[in-house]
Amino acid sequence: MFQFHRKNTDGISIIELLPTLPENWISGSITGLRAYGGLSVDIEWNHENCSCTFNAEKEITFEFQGKTQHMDCGEQKTLFFRR
Repeated sequence: MFQFHRKNTDGISIIELLPTLPENWISGSITGLRAYGGLSVDIEWNHENCSCTFNAEKEITFEFQGKTQHMDCGEQKTLFFRR
């Protein structure tokens, strides 16, 4: 569902969602995905929009959808975007 292995020019890890959802999956959700670096990720989508909820298990900085995100240990952050 996502990749977390590239880094930007500042050395910050980049999370990229993969375009893996089949067209006929109009809506749905996936919970408990694990990302390297101490993140768990929940993804929810419908025919137009998608949301990713990140839960930080330790302090972490990453890039998502072109924006740098910083999270403290125990913080939860939900980001929305068009599918």
